[in-house]
Amino acid sequence: KDDKGRGVRFEQVALISIDEGDFAILHPLDELEGVGEDEALVFQLYMTDAGPDMDYVDDDGLIDLVFEEYDRLF
Repeated sequence: KDDKGRGVRFEQVALISIDEGDFAILHPLDELEGVGEDEALVFQLYMTDAGPDMDYVDDDGLIDLVFEEYDRLF
């Protein structure tokens, strides 16, 4: 959901595994304030007792590591 509580649809760009964990690079299909049409967001994937979940990553260093691995792979 965005900061106004509206649901946002995403397209999966890639799943990336690095030493720091597993990450999804997602491109928003709906307009998202502050995110350009050619930009994607990084989410960290993890397991909970209820099943898989993910959190938005806002750490620039971690985002850089994820995209460096993406560039290396693709």
